[in-house]
Amino acid sequence: MVLSHTSSKAEFANTWFHEVGHCAKHIALANGLDCNGEAVNYVGGELARAMHPIAARLMCPTCGE
Repeated sequence: MVLSHTSSKAEFANTWFHEVGHCAKHIALANGLDCNGEAVNYVGGELARAMHPIAARLMCPTCGE
């Protein structure tokens, strides 16, 4: 997954959540999880948590949070 600076924080969040959704679905399918159930959402949540340190810098390059 590739993330970059966008025109606004809202646009970044939109792109980030969209791409996390794709990634979570691919992981779920590869592991035989139900893409209509909660498992794929937990995968997406864990991806978002793991990516937060990098994503936060792209959303707010001066705060580093």
